[in-house]
Amino acid sequence: MFLIFTNLAYGQTPDTLEQGWRIINDGNLGNCGTCHQLRSSNSSQLTQKQGNFGPSLIGVGRRYSREILLQWVTDARQISSGTLMPPYGSLKGIEQPVVPRTMLSVEQIKNVVDVLQTL
Repeated sequence: MFLIFTNLAYGQTPDTLEQGWRIINDGNLGNCGTCHQLRSSNSSQLTQKQGNFGPSLIGVGRRYSREILLQWVTDARQISSGTLMPPYGSLKGIEQPVVPRTMLSVEQIKNVVDVLQTL
């Protein structure tokens, strides 16, 4: 039996990656490019913005495990208490949220992390 290897990690599909890029680029959802520099080897998936306020996310998929990336996106305050990154998947410690739900669902966070793992 032969195995065919691709550059997609377990669980990643073209659809989840497309959804992840949509969240990353959406100004009402992730809007990641406002603070971070992101580039993909797939030229069709560049962010419209390339920020330099937060750390570059180029190569982040090689530097951190999936679990750490999930935690960073869900609530980076649990890793670095002084971070300015908003908690996309937690309302813990937020006393009066504008909308009584997290900014991103668990599934949306997984899609964003799928993209981060390809960078």
